[in-house]
Amino acid sequence: MKIILVLLLSYFHLVSRNSTRSDTLLPGQSFSFSAEDTLVSKQGKFELGFFCPGNSEKLFIGIWYTNIKPKTVVWIANRDNPIRPPFNNSHLELSDGNLQLLDARKQRVWSSSLSTPSAYANKAVLLDSGNLVLTNGIDRQWQSFNYPTDTWLPGAMIGFNKSKNTLQKLTSWRDLNDPASGSYSLQVGQNQNGELVVQHNFQEEWRSGPWNEGGFAIRAEQNYYKDLFDFSYDPTEYSKYITYNGFAESDISRIVLEFNGSMKQWFWSKDHQSWQLVWSRSTDNCDRINFCGAFGICDMNASPPCECLKGYEPKFKLDWDSRNYSGGCVRKNPRQCGSNNKKFVRMPNVKLPVSSESMKGVNDQICEYICSSNCSCNAYAYSNSGECLFWYSDLIDLSILPNNSSQVEFNIKLFERSNKGKKKLLLVALVVSITSASFVCGTCCYFLWRIKLKEKGILGRKKFREMLLSKSATNLSKPGTSSKMGQENKRSIELKFFELRELKAVTDNFSPDNKLGEGGFGPVFKVLLLHKKIY
Repeated sequence: MKIILVLLLSYFHLVSRNSTRSDTLLPGQSFSFSAEDTLVSKQGKFELGFFCPGNSEKLFIGIWYTNIKPKTVVWIANRDNPIRPPFNNSHLELSDGNLQLLDARKQRVWSSSLSTPSAYANKAVLLDSGNLVLTNGIDRQWQSFNYPTDTWLPGAMIGFNKSKNTLQKLTSWRDLNDPASGSYSLQVGQNQNGELVVQHNFQEEWRSGPWNEGGFAIRAEQNYYKDLFDFSYDPTEYSKYITYNGFAESDISRIVLEFNGSMKQWFWSKDHQSWQLVWSRSTDNCDRINFCGAFGICDMNASPPCECLKGYEPKFKLDWDSRNYSGGCVRKNPRQCGSNNKKFVRMPNVKLPVSSESMKGVNDQICEYICSSNCSCNAYAYSNSGECLFWYSDLIDLSILPNNSSQVEFNIKLFERSNKGKKKLLLVALVVSITSASFVCGTCCYFLWRIKLKEKGILGRKKFREMLLSKSATNLSKPGTSSKMGQENKRSIELKFFELRELKAVTDNFSPDNKLGEGGFGPVFKVLLLHKKIY
């Protein structure tokens, strides 16, 4: 009897052990902290079980690749609430329609937390996709893909649903050996067009650029990203999700957001028996959001890397010269709303700026007309799929991509006002200025000329009077010569000199009746000739 009892116990132990090595956990079943107690997906790709990262004394339950060494963990249930020693009797069970993780003291550490568990949710299954699902055999009530950690597996989605207030994002580990939530996250941007965004401490640090026709404007050395993703948008629930499709050259691949913020895509090489890097997000300055400021554009191959868009200039010239570009650029000339002087500058092969509004079912001409007619429109971009993007706010995070590296077939045209009106105004101002200056100069020259003439006239009169007085004084100083003065001096000065008595005689003693007026030398009188010839 004892032998039979031992055999029966051994049999039940083997059955129990084999059941925990299956892909399914049923109600009432559990598996405890043991190297043997795990769930394994049907084709043996993934495994669910307990583990301690590194030399940590923290116990977690997670999912990893079954036959890949070293252990590569892709999902952790209790990342922010680890089990502390003792670990014995810690176990995962399916009860009351929920998955529940209990520690050695039977305290609940983690749960799938379905608020209204369905009575038909009668099993938990680990799929070969790496997704742990809680299902009734038809519908999924809960799945681990909706609660990713730092790894994005093929078939999984990240995104948000605002009507249901749900958010799916990758969150980095705290450090290399601590899977607790770190400071970096990868999620879908909140703007109207889908794009991937890396945040550091809730501040955007990197963005892929808008989604278009199966790809992003991700700066990478190779065009692997073209068909890596699918984008879905539901305007009724305002939900956006991006699905990772996997790597075509390998059935085992993943995207990881590392603890330092690096985003990398890996695939497993069976030939090398190791992980091979496909691409990683760039860390150059042009991939830093808003590195060149508003209305600035970044070129990683240029020095300096930032320049203002055509029609703009640095807002703070000194900062710009010292390579602090955060202040961005401003218009050289203020926009003239209502004016027809507008033009657009085509800029191909660029990563489009942040924040845009879209319109579908239009052509390039309609896009240009709409933007041209709206004074607030700074730029637009058109894709061959018939979608148009408009920018009504500052253009932020615009950068030039390497030739042929972008699968996004947008052509951006920046809104710029023409300077024709200002040039005409400048020409008129120049003509008026020259004319005014010429008039002023001419007037000044005229008055200077008049002053010179006047000065010459005064000096001439002074010299004449001095000469006249000098000659008269000489002649009058000689007795008996005054009467002969006219004849004797005729040849010299050709003027007749009179004595006072003679002047009185001919003017009737300067009678007012004989006064004709006054000149520059005094009164002028008419005279009565006493001689037929006075000189």
